[in-house]
Amino acid sequence: MTQAQEAPPLQASVSEPAQAPSQAASRGPWLQLRVPRGYEWNRYELPIAGLPSRLDGFRILQITDMHLRPFWSEVYDELTDRVARENADLIFVTGDLNDNKRNNLPALPFVKRFISQLRAVHGCFGVLGNHDRYSLGPLLADTQLTLLDGRRAVIDVDGAALELIGLPGVDRRDLTPE
Repeated sequence: MTQAQEAPPLQASVSEPAQAPSQAASRGPWLQLRVPRGYEWNRYELPIAGLPSRLDGFRILQITDMHLRPFWSEVYDELTDRVARENADLIFVTGDLNDNKRNNLPALPFVKRFISQLRAVHGCFGVLGNHDRYSLGPLLADTQLTLLDGRRAVIDVDGAALELIGLPGVDRRDLTPE
């Protein structure tokens, strides 16, 4: 009988909220009612038992809950500049690019502008969120963002396979029980 190797616990190596100095720390950069004033940037190292050596050091940058509206903020420029400086191996966008659940069209030019600035060595992938609904996916077909809602993709990293899986659905009701 063999014992499964247990990976060490998740460890945060850096947590850098990038926010305006006047912003109340108790609210955090995530509560932005009208115009975005900042963003939160966290860095984690994820030790994975049995990881192929070719994937050691592989850097995935996750962007989530942008809730873009029908205007462009300088905070978006700051964020996309920082993303570019990170030179990630892969970018994964995890939903809620758009803020308006009922109508994606007003913010669409700004969603596309944001996505157009994302670059990663092995590509940009994502899933839709409950604010994006299913209607946003087809509108992003002409971007470099590969949506994986209910799909999978396998990318080759120097001969090592990395499988990406997008859960089906943009809402909890889309998931099957248990």
